[in-house]
Amino acid sequence: MAADLASAPHSGLTVQMCGDAHILNFGYWASPERQLLFDARDFDETLPGPFEWDLKRLTTSIHVLADAEGVVAVCAEESVGAAIEGYRMAMRRYARMPELEVWYDRLTLDAPLEGLSSEFAEAAVHAIEKQAKKRTHEGTARQLIVEQGGRRRILLDPAKRIDEGLNPAQRVSAYEQVYDSYLASIPPHLRRLVERFTRVDSVRQIVGVGSVGMRVWLHLLEGDSGRKPLFTQVK
Repeated sequence: MAADLASAPHSGLTVQMCGDAHILNFGYWASPERQLLFDARDFDETLPGPFEWDLKRLTTSIHVLADAEGVVAVCAEESVGAAIEGYRMAMRRYARMPELEVWYDRLTLDAPLEGLSSEFAEAAVHAIEKQAKKRTHEGTARQLIVEQGGRRRILLDPAKRIDEGLNPAQRVSAYEQVYDSYLASIPPHLRRLVERFTRVDSVRQIVGVGSVGMRVWLHLLEGDSGRKPLFTQVK
């Protein structure tokens, strides 16, 4: 995308772009404070660049999705117009707000549902609540953890999670290199929290098409209490 857009004229208004602002990267995600918010995710391609690149990425993805789902072109055009208008109105609102209010602005659970009819809104809320109960650390643990020799291990799956044959010393070395870099990048109060967890297993994760060429590790950690496991993913 960047290669396609780099040769075209641009606004010169540089922001920290999402870099991957297509429509399927928007949804409900839990914030670090465990609040359910509507937001973008997947910032592994974030870079400084012209603000409209994100907007072009988003509006193009609407057309692509509409075409893939057989939605009529006029509906796609209206959706693109609504996305651009929503962006324009948000920027005008932010321009009148002080910095801290912009920084802490959030789209909470109810905001994206306001434009839906009551029938669709109720169905959406039901689906969200169902997914929220499943997509937790406990739910992930039930699917991915097995007990072996009295210790927790990540369940291997040839299509998703594999053991690369590294010996224990190599696994620890590979983990600690990333772990130390991560600890150095976060504030002290978060470092104190992370340091309460110890790695107990690591596996190589098979990536999707969006991450081809990347090496992805899934790590299983346990806290000092031993009560609740924690998964971390490293790209």
